[in-house]
Amino acid sequence: MWTVSLASMAGVGVYHGQWYLVVEGLPQGRVNMVMTVDGNSQPPIVTITDPADASRILDVEEVRAAGDSLTGRFRAMGVKLSLCLGLHDNRNATGLLMDHFSIKASKDKLFELEIKEGDEDKLSVKDTVWLLAPILVDCSKKVGPRPQPERYMNTTPVNHPNDGCFLNEQGLHALVTRVWAGPGYVDEAGFQTAHEMSDYLLMSYGLVSAEQKKIFKDELIELKHRFPKLRYIEAGNEYDYEQTKGVTVKEYYRKVFRPMMEVVNEVNRELQPDIPIEIGGPVSSCFNPEWIAQLLDDYKADVSADKRLDFISYHGYFVWDETGRNRLFFKDNPSRVLGQREAIDKMLHERGLNESLPVFVSEMGIYPGPLADDYNSMDDDRVRQAVGMLSLFYWYGKSKYIYPFNWVIRHHLEGRKDMLFTADDRTPLEPQFTPYGEAIRKLSLQADTAVSVSYPEPEDGKGLYVQAAIDHDKITLLFWNYQQMGRHAVAARLELKNVPAEWQAAIAQLPTTIVLAPNSIRQLVIPSRQ
Repeated sequence: MWTVSLASMAGVGVYHGQWYLVVEGLPQGRVNMVMTVDGNSQPPIVTITDPADASRILDVEEVRAAGDSLTGRFRAMGVKLSLCLGLHDNRNATGLLMDHFSIKASKDKLFELEIKEGDEDKLSVKDTVWLLAPILVDCSKKVGPRPQPERYMNTTPVNHPNDGCFLNEQGLHALVTRVWAGPGYVDEAGFQTAHEMSDYLLMSYGLVSAEQKKIFKDELIELKHRFPKLRYIEAGNEYDYEQTKGVTVKEYYRKVFRPMMEVVNEVNRELQPDIPIEIGGPVSSCFNPEWIAQLLDDYKADVSADKRLDFISYHGYFVWDETGRNRLFFKDNPSRVLGQREAIDKMLHERGLNESLPVFVSEMGIYPGPLADDYNSMDDDRVRQAVGMLSLFYWYGKSKYIYPFNWVIRHHLEGRKDMLFTADDRTPLEPQFTPYGEAIRKLSLQADTAVSVSYPEPEDGKGLYVQAAIDHDKITLLFWNYQQMGRHAVAARLELKNVPAEWQAAIAQLPTTIVLAPNSIRQLVIPSRQ
């Protein structure tokens, strides 16, 4: 937090005020920087220091006074800024960042910056800009395979016949796509699309009675013949949800999971498929430790020799607060997903079960059900969906063996969740990317090997995100600024080091400062010059 003491150009003592400018992402967090202007000196003396860190000083390159205005050229973390401070009354002052920045400040509020229209480095919005510490990308430090959430998808019954072909052509061939079925019901459109665009299918299937076990087996045999890529079965769907009736946490294993597990084993024995069928649960509506722990307890207590639990599955839109009464939605803070995989690992370890068991977050996002930020228009929510989903993937990607699924290719009611325009009277039902779909396409363009990126991660899930990766033929950088309903733009200096020789010429042409409007995305793809 900066504290700015401002003295009048006519002399000290006329006005002194406390000015609070939030500067997020400095290397050691928020700092108390003091700026003192002595208007009695000619030229005026400007000093900007940080009492906690004398090395963190804004370099003053030039200062000049004109009437009640003071103009100075400063360098902040390597980024040159031209700042003009002017006195208007005892409560307000104005500032101007010259060139393509303009800045306005009022007491106890953030600076608001307007970046005029022009090239893509400039914004046409008027907002607070957080000047962040540099983004440092080390191309020599490979940190492992990049998580690939763009390869996990969901269908619904409104899929268009051309969707699978279109997504394949756009580089979005999936590893796993989720489809829907139940006693006497099969989503034919979803199965056809998924089988065309995926290596494997995950089927969500509900079973709540012993009589339906035979139906399930007959349908599973038929579906496996027709769609041999069918690999995963989710036992049920959101039985923990308050509007779902018929199965309690204590009944789930006995009434749902075990009967379906027995059918899966029978079908695998009878068909001997090249791709055996696997089964998982509890498919809860959120990360629900009670349901997961009960499933693991019941599974461990099962003495059957052929019992199986191939993956854990649940959905991700919110978590409950400590009271268990209030939902904490991920749209307000995507980093709330942190620690879920580690909590499951602890449950598995305590029961002596496989700690490498995959976790499928088979449905997730920032807008559960009919939830929205703008109920009058989907346009802005579609943009928030795009940046919010990237942010959720970022935090999920910090854990191993957890696989979040995109929700959804098309939705018949909630178009703000669509990857392809669907619930929109202006658009025909043809393959066309929404902002969310375009964001996932950008993910698919990222290189496969992640490299080290050092920058201040967002506090409370909102702010600048960066992903960097490298392959033999390209370096890719993906930046986004998730603000949800906030209006903060961000700016940060970009530094790449240990860049292989074949990229040196291209790197020299990159922008030195990345500027992002609220809820915007930017990608840089640098091809090798070999």
